[in-house]
Amino acid sequence: VKRERVQVNEALSKALEIFRQQLKLREIEVICEFEPDIPLVLADSNRLEQVFINLLINARDAIEERCQEEGSGKTAKLIHLRTSYQGTLVTVEIRDTGSGIPDTILDKVFEPFFTTKKVGQGTGLGLSISYGIVQDYHGIIRVDTKVGEGSNFIVQFPVTGDY
Repeated sequence: VKRERVQVNEALSKALEIFRQQLKLREIEVICEFEPDIPLVLADSNRLEQVFINLLINARDAIEERCQEEGSGKTAKLIHLRTSYQGTLVTVEIRDTGSGIPDTILDKVFEPFFTTKKVGQGTGLGLSISYGIVQDYHGIIRVDTKVGEGSNFIVQFPVTGDY
């Protein structure tokens, strides 16, 4: 597994850049709250970007789903990206105002091929792949969610030893 010093703010920004126009077209607002002096983590920047892209895709889709359920004008279309660190952990949060995840399926979201999307819209691999990548770099990925309010995916990595 390739490991290099990675600045999570840069990886998250690159992932967002890929989607910014698409989110703008869907009128989804993005708020970025990045810790400026965040320590480096040992990972592969391309693979971290893949994790963040997967989480952004899911956030977008959850917001779209909620808009279809409630009517577009009633839902705040917002993705909040936040980075922080405390002690030896760097934290990335990707919070959305989407449909949320029901308790009945919460324990399955990181399983391969599990999806709630319509046929042809998702493979059910995004979160599973993301989980594997995060594990490769001794990180943790979890989700706080509330049906009808949205989800907050939290990814944490240990800082490099020389920070």
